[in-house]
Amino acid sequence: MVKIMKTQKKFYPSNGTEGALFEFNNCDNCYKRYGCTIKRNAYFGVNPKQWIYDSENKPICTSFQKNRPKAKRRKDPNELTLF
Repeated sequence: MVKIMKTQKKFYPSNGTEGALFEFNNCDNCYKRYGCTIKRNAYFGVNPKQWIYDSENKPICTSFQKNRPKAKRRKDPNELTLF
């Protein structure tokens, strides 16, 4: 787990290569990658508040989630179980 500094330095890619590397390391591994409004807004020039530098001076997205949260399955009281 990477520590986030109290004074957060904003991150915004300065060129296409830096942006592509950020997407490769963060957005492409996030489960929200297809419906992410943060990345869409960044394409239109809005500086996302979720993109910051961590304590190791690496750009991160604070909304990054590696795995999709498990949905709770409701069990039907009339459902039969085999085991």
